[in-house]
Amino acid sequence: MGLKAYFKKSARFKSMIGAIILAFFLWLYVALNRTVTDDIDCRLKPVNIIPGKTLTVDLPQYVNVSVTGQGIDLLLLHLFWRSEITFDLDLRSIRRYYIFNVKDERYLERINMPREFREAVSINGIISPDTILIRLEDVSVRKLPLEADNIDLKLRDGYTLVGGLTFEPDSIVVSGPESNVEQLTGILTVNKEFQNKKSDFSEMIEVLDIPTISLGLNGNAVRVSADIQKIGEKNISAIPISIIGVPESRQIEILPSTLSIIINGGVDHIKDLSADDIYVYVNYDRSWRRDGEYIARVNIELPDNIISYEVSPQDFKVIVK
Repeated sequence: MGLKAYFKKSARFKSMIGAIILAFFLWLYVALNRTVTDDIDCRLKPVNIIPGKTLTVDLPQYVNVSVTGQGIDLLLLHLFWRSEITFDLDLRSIRRYYIFNVKDERYLERINMPREFREAVSINGIISPDTILIRLEDVSVRKLPLEADNIDLKLRDGYTLVGGLTFEPDSIVVSGPESNVEQLTGILTVNKEFQNKKSDFSEMIEVLDIPTISLGLNGNAVRVSADIQKIGEKNISAIPISIIGVPESRQIEILPSTLSIIINGGVDHIKDLSADDIYVYVNYDRSWRRDGEYIARVNIELPDNIISYEVSPQDFKVIVK
């Protein structure tokens, strides 16, 4: 193909494209200036709920409405002002239960159109839904603890968790329908797994959302922390044994009068423990009615977070006089 023929063909192609573009804009101009009927979604907005009441059913997000106006106005509504079109559902007279027949013409007044379009666009009617169900309940407010049931903590062998997982804050004020709130015993986090831990950690973790329940929490997360220590062993001796519940008419002696104990726990937790931190006692047994010697076992109260312990000796001689 010669250069001259190429340019002729190229010019014809450009002319054809130009004609198509011009035709499109002419069509668009006519369409946008023509009166048309369309449907548009209005955001449903419940208003004037009686103080102390709350919704217990999910409402539709939108009400679909038939409107008429110039094409340009409807296009602008769809593109830029759609979120500002609302259907205000007035609940001031509802105490517990009601079904709105929203296709009734009187509810057309509840549709709020942006000021720029109130005269240019007319509302023909509500297309859907046919009805809207309302259920209200009294609002209940409670303070509930954070629970660690959804947190799976696995420690490296030879390590222990001292004091359990802790949360900051350790409780959350919740509010919502009374029937839902009263069933709650605590607030859970999302599922979280910690593997092969051998040192302390502190981490933000999201709280599990509860449908219809409002959590009085800044943000949606709490801080979970753990005190993880290497497991150690400590031997504490000469711990005195008390005898409780002895009648005034009786004299009791226990042999031996002290014991030793080997405790296992976090090394930092047990290193400063002494005999003063451990309470050992024997309850007086009413079967010890006569003077004589009896065999008894002791009761032991240890500080929290001790993993295990071993007592020596285990049996004691009680002399009743």
